[in-house]
Amino acid sequence: IFWGGDFNVVLDLINSNKITKDDIRFFLGYSGWSEQQLDNELESNAWLVSENIYNNEIIAKSCNSFWREKMLELGGEYKIWSNAPENPSYN
Repeated sequence: IFWGGDFNVVLDLINSNKITKDDIRFFLGYSGWSEQQLDNELESNAWLVSENIYNNEIIAKSCNSFWREKMLELGGEYKIWSNAPENPSYN
């Protein structure tokens, strides 16, 4: 998921009560790929790609349970991933 934008606009929306904490979610992190790297990884099935059936409702989903729910929903070989710890070294 990627959304970009002007942080000052977000602050204005919050300060003017046009959006609430329930309308927005922030994620911190970085991912980067060299040219064609992501395409190659997708071709080799290194990523699990699924449809976003939630549309804008994804913002309201609980961060704590989203991964687990999604893996259980996919079922089959992905079901075991639903119990994976946040930090794989804790396994």
